[in-house]
Amino acid sequence: MLTGMERLPALRILDVQGELAGQYESVKTMEGTDVAQDLRWSEMRYMMEAAGASDPYLSILGYDAMEAIYGSGVFRSSLEHIDAMRRGGHVVIAIASSRSASLDALRQQAKLHIRFEDMDGCAMAAGMKPNTPYLYLDFDRPDDRLPVPSLVPMI
Repeated sequence: MLTGMERLPALRILDVQGELAGQYESVKTMEGTDVAQDLRWSEMRYMMEAAGASDPYLSILGYDAMEAIYGSGVFRSSLEHIDAMRRGGHVVIAIASSRSASLDALRQQAKLHIRFEDMDGCAMAAGMKPNTPYLYLDFDRPDDRLPVPSLVPMI
């Protein structure tokens, strides 16, 4: 359930199922047949400018979900969006599991590749590109604030 949407006027969520259409102005319904059309840069830029968003923009793409909707060839079709974001100096975060058909292609394109693993209930991160040792993801929990994440080197 989405809450607090009035505090995030520049957030844009792409909804394939159309369940949220009309409920929030920040949700755009996608057709779900052609990812290149649904993520067309001119339309994305227009949406962000209309919302009063400032540069750089952040695009978070979940390839497991996108493959379920568009099929296993979704990476090649989404390259136009990724390239437009990069050329504009914006940021793209691509998320894929080890079972994703897009993972190998994402590895090739990535400037930074971080692998997250659950090791015996501990959230661990390791840089694959550039290569770094494993780091433990810890959260300090101050009483009067939100948890503060920190990365602790594993020896």
